[in-house]
Amino acid sequence: MRYLLSASAFVVLTLAITAPLAAQAAGGAGKVTYDKWCAGCHGVQGDGAGPSALRMLPRPRNFTLGLFRFARHPAARYRRMPT
Repeated sequence: MRYLLSASAFVVLTLAITAPLAAQAAGGAGKVTYDKWCAGCHGVQGDGAGPSALRMLPRPRNFTLGLFRFARHPAARYRRMPT
């Protein structure tokens, strides 16, 4: 019984240490993609002030505000997707 608890604690600790490292590695790939495809308009910080932003209408979204709109009309949020 003591061995089982020790082994379980080892597995939990190992996962607790390696999971954040794996997330950081995956985040690096996301940063590369963002820098390549998004930063030109949305800016390096995501504030909507990229080098191309002044020439665009509508202006690029400022991701730092945390406001996201997925539909043009508020009622559209409640429409169901066809199944």
